[in-house]
Amino acid sequence: MDRAGQSVSGRKRQAAFALAIAAAVSAASSLALAADKPRAPIPLPYYEGPAPGEAHDLGGVWQASSYDAHFRPLDGSKVPFTPEGLAAFKANAKAIKTEPAKNNCLPLGTPRSYLSAFPIMILQAPATLTIVHEQNRTFRQIRLDRAHEDPKVWDPSFVGEAVAKWDGDTLVVDTVNFNGMIWLDDAGLPASDQLHEIDRWRRIDGGKKLEVTFTIDDPKMYSHTWQARRVFDWRPDVELLDDWVCGAGHRSIAKVKGAKSLYLPKTQGLSVQLREEAGN
Repeated sequence: MDRAGQSVSGRKRQAAFALAIAAAVSAASSLALAADKPRAPIPLPYYEGPAPGEAHDLGGVWQASSYDAHFRPLDGSKVPFTPEGLAAFKANAKAIKTEPAKNNCLPLGTPRSYLSAFPIMILQAPATLTIVHEQNRTFRQIRLDRAHEDPKVWDPSFVGEAVAKWDGDTLVVDTVNFNGMIWLDDAGLPASDQLHEIDRWRRIDGGKKLEVTFTIDDPKMYSHTWQARRVFDWRPDVELLDDWVCGAGHRSIAKVKGAKSLYLPKTQGLSVQLREEAGN
């Protein structure tokens, strides 16, 4: 090859080398810039909860698929009122229409809060369960494998004082020390400060549902103990909302059977709506 050919060939190699260097520098600069930029967080489930087979883990978001304002005896019998209990029930039924603000804003207590058509979230730790209710932003703590506290030093409350232990795959929750200001349901079933509630919580249907059986023992209001039942669906697709204020507008629960919408025009209260939807 003559000198002219060698010169042209050399210039081509130099140009190719320069292009390779430029490409390498550009790539390195891009990587550096990417490293400097904050990376978007990897989306995680809100609270996916345990696998369906984990019977001793109740954590996650749960929501009932149906709503009924009445807490009904599991055996189909009538509510076993004492004379005092029946009088209290009639007074509560009137208060639903005359005191809507009281019924909307006070904590619902237990077991009434489990009648809600809105979701709940269970946060489970080794020594406690915390149940967060979206409705009225109520929460309840249940202590595991502990004895009840001395009622002289533990103030009565809307949700009482709860302890629990496992019986096989069932969590048995024992609650006492109520303040006597709650109703058992949205229809006005009364409860006194003598209420003793025992619940049995277990996952059913392959872990996709949560069954809670309530045993009500209140000798002032009821002539004997009686049971009721509530079933919740596992809802890893639902996030709790924290903007609930008394009877204000809230999430749609149109798909919850029996609930439709729990809200009437602004001048009317939540409890009135509940009774009308229950056919009372």
